[in-house]
Amino acid sequence: MKRWKKALPLILLLLVLAGLLLAYYILTHPKETGEETAPGTEMLLGGLTADRIAEISYETEEGTGTHFRREGEKWVIPEEPEIEPDSQKVYAFCAGTTGVGLKRVIENASGELEKFGLAVPFVTVKITDTDGKETEMRISRTFPSANVVYIMLNGDPSRIYVCAPSVRANFEKTPEDFLPDASGP
Repeated sequence: MKRWKKALPLILLLLVLAGLLLAYYILTHPKETGEETAPGTEMLLGGLTADRIAEISYETEEGTGTHFRREGEKWVIPEEPEIEPDSQKVYAFCAGTTGVGLKRVIENASGELEKFGLAVPFVTVKITDTDGKETEMRISRTFPSANVVYIMLNGDPSRIYVCAPSVRANFEKTPEDFLPDASGP
């Protein structure tokens, strides 16, 4: 009985310490919210749809990328007006950019952009919709251990979107990939 009386303060101290450590962990780590979406479920980031995009550009960390602007029903490359991209290919590119397979959202990730690969993102996408509203998406490299990419909208680290890595493939295209297919014999 005397042993328990001597050990009781130590046990209580350990329980209080464990509670404090748990509280510290909860307060300092980003909270993941949202439920896993069913495979193939698409959710639009930022409320964008492909038909509402007036201009879109992207640049990878290596400095490659391209820029498109809608002029009426066709798309142009403002820096190279002599090149006429295939409007259907550009539209499909826009749809692949806005219709992202969202897995979940991480809340309050301020100060942890390096952890999510967003301090120096794989690609930065800039979109202007038909109302003139601008949206910027930073997309990380694929994290193979989790098979995801992370996306941050408009430089706001309070919500990091966890997405399927297929969105990255959209930005591994070269400007030549948007040219009309060669036809003829």
